[in-house]
Amino acid sequence: MPADQLEKRATCTLFGFEYTCRGTTTTAAGTTPTPAPTGGATTAPAPSPTGGASTGGASEYRSGSTANDVSDRNGCTPLTVIFARGTSEGGNIGSVAGPPMFQELLSDLGTSGVSLQGVPYPANSAGNANCGAAGGSLMADLVKQALAACPNTRIALSGYSQGACVVHNAASQSGFPTSKVGAVVLFGDPFNGQGVGSVPASKVKEICGSSDGICSRGGSY
Repeated sequence: MPADQLEKRATCTLFGFEYTCRGTTTTAAGTTPTPAPTGGATTAPAPSPTGGASTGGASEYRSGSTANDVSDRNGCTPLTVIFARGTSEGGNIGSVAGPPMFQELLSDLGTSGVSLQGVPYPANSAGNANCGAAGGSLMADLVKQALAACPNTRIALSGYSQGACVVHNAASQSGFPTSKVGAVVLFGDPFNGQGVGSVPASKVKEICGSSDGICSRGGSY
């Protein structure tokens, strides 16, 4: 499914985080200019972090198939998004789903509002057989690394196709800090409809194209 029909519903209020959107609201049908909300921040499904988020950092991602704000220790922002790409995609965020979503987030939040990180797992055909196991531990380690440096950041996990399997695998790892996950956003998830570890279903958003024969089968991967 084209990225513009997937990504552009994954911004503004989807990450369990309160913030004021900037710029435009975009849908699969096109872009409609809308003013930023006034009189307070947009309310998301979950409350904003309490006690104040660690700040002082800024994302260095601007474009392309690689994002390394966590591994490069670029400081703390209120929201940290960790993404796993699909099979055979380049870099660590690929090209189909990761870059469009990351650019939308930067447009809405600014570089000081979000940290962006890809999972550097193989994303090869063998990974399809083991359901993203090679990336699961890497994603879980990135979550722990982000929280060790920035304990008040809100974590959002996301993945496309095999990368969605990586998210399932990471969230099922022993000792995974589920309570720190504000949202999970999955595109073309082969396990669509199944739980994501112990993350509450209310925090999980599945995006599956009507013509996507993988995610529409819901677990018959």
